[in-house]
Amino acid sequence: MKVYVATKNEAKVNIVKEVISSLINNEEIEIIACEAKSDVSETPWNEETLNGAINRAKNAKKENPDGDLYIGIETGLTERFGFLFEETWCFAIYKNENEFLGYSSGNVISEKVLKRILKDEKTNAKILEIFDDDLKTWVKYSGDKTIR
Repeated sequence: MKVYVATKNEAKVNIVKEVISSLINNEEIEIIACEAKSDVSETPWNEETLNGAINRAKNAKKENPDGDLYIGIETGLTERFGFLFEETWCFAIYKNENEFLGYSSGNVISEKVLKRILKDEKTNAKILEIFDDDLKTWVKYSGDKTIR
């Protein structure tokens, strides 16, 4: 099985490898990281995050028609109940067009991080790198699988 993961982000590719390997035991699996446009802003907000995951998977399929499965992952920000959350969406599409969709629980973005995003117009990912020592929640939630 040939799986294209529409990202060059090593952490995202590694988690896809781990998940696919745990689900498919008796088949040779080739996982390939590839660039694929999200067609959304660099720090997607609200439904842009979902659209980014879908677009990445579908664009990867267009650019690499020899695959069996295409996975798009997009992390962005969303407002709910007066709070700003970071969440991740994942969209998978098989060569036969079967589609699957899922998303993570959201982590509240602190006022400290939000102010830096708005003041410096930096992307969410860059701000979280700056505050990484203060924001280890994803490490706790993921069992040390990802840094946010």
